[in-house]
Amino acid sequence: MNKQLIILFLTLLINFGSAQGQEVDTALFDHFGIGLDSFLNDAGDFRFFDDQNIQLPNDYDPDFDAWQGWAISSMTDTDTRGFSNQYSAITGAGFFSDNYVVAGTFGGGSVVKFIDGPTASLGMMVTNSTYAYYSMLEGDAFAKRFGGESGNDPDFFLMSARAYYGDSLSTDSLVIYLADYRFEDNSKDFIMDQWTYFDLAPLGEPDSILLRVWSSDTGAFGINTPAYFCMDHFTYLRPMTTSTYEDPFEAKILGNPVDERIRLEWVGPSRPYMLAESYGKPLAIGFLSQGMNEIEVSSFPPGIYMLKIKNGPLYKILKR
Repeated sequence: MNKQLIILFLTLLINFGSAQGQEVDTALFDHFGIGLDSFLNDAGDFRFFDDQNIQLPNDYDPDFDAWQGWAISSMTDTDTRGFSNQYSAITGAGFFSDNYVVAGTFGGGSVVKFIDGPTASLGMMVTNSTYAYYSMLEGDAFAKRFGGESGNDPDFFLMSARAYYGDSLSTDSLVIYLADYRFEDNSKDFIMDQWTYFDLAPLGEPDSILLRVWSSDTGAFGINTPAYFCMDHFTYLRPMTTSTYEDPFEAKILGNPVDERIRLEWVGPSRPYMLAESYGKPLAIGFLSQGMNEIEVSSFPPGIYMLKIKNGPLYKILKR
């Protein structure tokens, strides 16, 4: 995806709203001003970093320059192995920009809190830290190489998400595999090295979310795999608080439900659009031109999709 499309995609997602008086907000972690190839592991007396409605707890010990919870990073080192490179993402950058956050989920995990109370989470982008990536790929003094000598060991490294509703922690969890070597066909084994979407919508409206990592490589003191992952672009729904400018144009959808493609007539000037799962993962972006337009959906499974036109209407599309 080129830079122009990335900027378009970001703008659309931030403005993607619902007809029920909610709109999407996105925590991008870009306002900390740390500069390129820097990190911030101390949140000071507040003991948390915040962005929009997101609060990320941070526990810093100045005596040992040690931290738990979350750190802000713009590190780009995708080569250096070991603990000295604990603040880098294996992608070498954030999902849309330089900044991202690193979780050190030692012990009980890392928490994402919502400042304004129960909030509908949509999802976030996740990837491995450089430290954890090479530890799994090659092994190190503390952790094994995933797959073992034969390559057949059924190793895994996953992240779980559980929701706090008040003081109650959900028993069910969502999971995403940051590495998976359990396949019979070793060619399918992987260690995540790209930003990947983690859908959090099934959690509903929690007060906070607990994120933990789990590994097949464990010892007397817990998991041996470095307990780190990186996060960016955390999206959630919130009530609309201000009026939003709307173009006085509407699209005419020609046939809904749809089968192979969405056909629509657009009478306004050229406008970008985004097609997404129902308040979930964005699927496609593009531009509507004046006149007849078609959006290919033949590869998408049956279900309900949302078509958002920038500064304009939101349409619910049923795919058969």
